[in-house]
Amino acid sequence: MKQVFTAFCLVALLSELGLTYDNIDINNLQNMVNQVHSRAQQRIVEFSNEEVQQWADGNKCKYGNKPKEMCEFVNAIVNMGKASQKATRIAEKYTNEDGNPLKGDKLEKQLTQQDKQAYDLYQQRMANGFLQMCTLHDKIDANNREFLENLELRYNDTLLYVEAETNELCEVLKQQMKEISSK
Repeated sequence: MKQVFTAFCLVALLSELGLTYDNIDINNLQNMVNQVHSRAQQRIVEFSNEEVQQWADGNKCKYGNKPKEMCEFVNAIVNMGKASQKATRIAEKYTNEDGNPLKGDKLEKQLTQQDKQAYDLYQQRMANGFLQMCTLHDKIDANNREFLENLELRYNDTLLYVEAETNELCEVLKQQMKEISSK
C-alpha cells in the first residue's frame, strides 16, 4: 500500500511540476520521499509518546475522570520499558564471536563492574515495575481495562497494553510468588 501511495504521489507531483520521468533523478526523488516518510513516522512516535506521558503523569486520569490506578499502571509500564531499554543497551555491548549479544551467565561473566552494577539496577527496576504493574492491574475494573486496551497506547512504537497478555504475565508472577513463599 505504501509503495502504491508513494508512486501515486510521485506521479501527481511530477505532473504538477510539469516533469516526466525522463528529466528527473528518480533516486534523488525517492530519497526525498523516504526522508519525508521517515520524519512523519518519527513525529507519529513522538506524538504517541506525548499522549502516553500524559497518562503516566496522571493528567489523563485527573482531567478525564479515570481512576488514578490507570495512570499509575501506565507509568509502571513506561518505567519498565525504559529500564529494559537501558539494560538492553548495556547487554548489546557484549557479543560472542558471531556478533550476537551474550545472554544469561555468559553475559554476567563478561560485564565490567560498572556495567554489572547498572545492569543489575535496571533488572531490579524491571522486577519492581512488573510487581507494581500486576498489583495495579488487579485494582482496575473490567470496563477500565477494556477502555485502556482500546486506546492502543504506544510508547516508542511499542503497544503498551493487551489485557489477555497482562493477565497471563501476572498469573505467572502470582504462581512464582506462591512457590517462593511456600519454600
